[in-house]
Amino acid sequence: MESRSLYPDIIISEHPFGQFVLKAMEEHEDNLAWIDVDNDGEEYSFGRIRTEALKCANALYKEGIRRGDVIALLSLNSCQQKILVLALALCGATIVPLDSLLPQDVVEQKLLLVEPKVLFVSSENLGWAQRFSPQTTVS
Repeated sequence: MESRSLYPDIIISEHPFGQFVLKAMEEHEDNLAWIDVDNDGEEYSFGRIRTEALKCANALYKEGIRRGDVIALLSLNSCQQKILVLALALCGATIVPLDSLLPQDVVEQKLLLVEPKVLFVSSENLGWAQRFSPQTTVS
């Protein structure tokens, strides 16, 4: 059964999500995608994002991230975080983004609920996250 959008200008690809995104990035590789205002206006082309996401996905796969693994993210909004999310999606992981502004006890409750295989955290949350669960890898 063919998927169609209710809106005529939105095309739903017949290809898997990862293939669709990588192909689109390749087609527009020289175009500017992001400007990192928190890092002196560093610019990210679609080609750069594609290359970094593929490298990251390969590294994640080598570390054992597989389709269906639950991976939590507790980090600040950044271009690198978005590359990590894309890389995790390319690995087929189930991604659980957590708001880094939530109180620690609320984050802990959510982590207990989803039991992630890996928790990626930014440096400001690293201390308590390492003590959180011996079953969860903290990176």
